[in-house]
Amino acid sequence: MVRFMRIPSGLCLIGFILFSSLPIAQSDESKNLLPDGFRCFLVVDRRFEPKDERNRSGKFHCPVCEFGLSPTLAIFSRSVPTNADDPLIKLIVLQDELSKKYKPLRMGAFDIFLTLKQKFEDDEDRDAKVGAISAFCQQTNSPHVITGLAEATIPDSEGNAKANPSLKSFGVEDNDEIVFLFYYRLKPVKIWKFTKDKMPKAEDREEITKVVNDKLEKLLR
Repeated sequence: MVRFMRIPSGLCLIGFILFSSLPIAQSDESKNLLPDGFRCFLVVDRRFEPKDERNRSGKFHCPVCEFGLSPTLAIFSRSVPTNADDPLIKLIVLQDELSKKYKPLRMGAFDIFLTLKQKFEDDEDRDAKVGAISAFCQQTNSPHVITGLAEATIPDSEGNAKANPSLKSFGVEDNDEIVFLFYYRLKPVKIWKFTKDKMPKAEDREEITKVVNDKLEKLLR
């Protein structure tokens, strides 16, 4: 007859606590993954009709959650263009063209304007900022890109403005005016950064196109 040794429940509990407290090893690949969420207020989504339940314009939305593991092009900008010559506009046009080309791969594309200085629900200028983005989108033709509004800064417990901690994970730092992020399966492929004195040029758009095509064209075959 086989005899089983009974282990005191107290020892089991101690063992469980010790095991659960051990650090879990992460692969280098998992450390480079983007967060699986980013909250914004979605201002414009021209992919769907206004009454379509899939259109979340005017609501909080997570574009990272929506596009999941699909290849995605994201733009973060600290200002909304006010003239037709703004270099950001050509960058958005390119973003839309690439999104259309790779629609069979369910490519995602979103733009986030970081013009809020505190949480959306606390920013008294939010309606004006939503209006500025909406007016800008009416002047551009980018039907495959969704556009949202998010916080550049968030007050700390003492009321001092601090950089939105979510931005750093997406490659956005304090001195960046525009960040163009290409990621796939939640892993960054490449990040392009632009400052006020070094805005995107034709050669930057050419490089973006090449990097995206090199990564995705073979997947269309």
